[in-house]
Amino acid sequence: LPAVYLGDSDELEVGDWVVAIGNPFGLDHSVAHGMISAKERVLGVGQFDDFIQTDALINPGNSGGPLFNMKGEVIGVNTAIISEGQGIGFAVPINLVKDLLPNLRENGKLERGWLGVVINEDGQDSATTAPVVKDVYRGSPAAAANIRPGDRLIAVNGRPIGSYLQLLRKVALLAPGTEAKLTLLREGATQEVAVRLVARPAQEATEGLANRAGSSTNDLGLVLRDLTPEVAAPLGYEAFLGALVSGVVPRSPAEQSGLRAGDVVTEVNRRRVKDAAGVKAALERGSAGASILLRVQRGDALQYIAIAR
Repeated sequence: LPAVYLGDSDELEVGDWVVAIGNPFGLDHSVAHGMISAKERVLGVGQFDDFIQTDALINPGNSGGPLFNMKGEVIGVNTAIISEGQGIGFAVPINLVKDLLPNLRENGKLERGWLGVVINEDGQDSATTAPVVKDVYRGSPAAAANIRPGDRLIAVNGRPIGSYLQLLRKVALLAPGTEAKLTLLREGATQEVAVRLVARPAQEATEGLANRAGSSTNDLGLVLRDLTPEVAAPLGYEAFLGALVSGVVPRSPAEQSGLRAGDVVTEVNRRRVKDAAGVKAALERGSAGASILLRVQRGDALQYIAIAR
């Protein structure tokens, strides 16, 4: 079969000429030319948006077709248009596709990697400045790699990053379990650290990680919510049967013990609990450092799970 070469979309500059090939409205092998209008466009599809904008004509039927540079290399995959305008088309950068392929090959679906840092966006142009670490989540890959607040992250696997969004995208495309090489600037000196990424947690679990108040539930890595009638009904549970596990922090004692999002905690150390506050109160009555015994309902099954602090 005929093949094309993949280029380097990071080398694109606004104003470069490009060619789009596709099948608009069933008119196969249609060719249109234009230029790069902008890079790293965010369309609101999701937090990982990263599109090339071009004025080369893209119409329904072009999606999935290649966007070529003047060397005949594919530098994007035609994806979307703004129907209310003319000459406003978008393509996925080919480097994003290349980064995505190993992840899909390994997992069969997109599993996003997670580093575990909070970026300081105060007092800097976050769109053009290498991100500075404001905080590091406890138990995260960044914490294990000794990344510290104040470090400036300047490259991932040797590829420069100039903004928080670039860092987010590059890390998220790597599969959990991947060992990434981060280049950082600390106290004027450049150094490299190896970080083994984990699966990106759900937003609620991330919020639980960010809460550094030191409560017993956060020490365990549990994110709980009350099983109100509105929450219980769709899940098929009785209201206030216990506390619903809405998130589990990666690498936490809760995760290591096998707890999952969707479990319902009904007892703590053989004390009946009806809500998240009850779980917290029961944990605070326990001895420091002692294992915790939870009775958990998972679907129709009831089981006991011990968590080592």
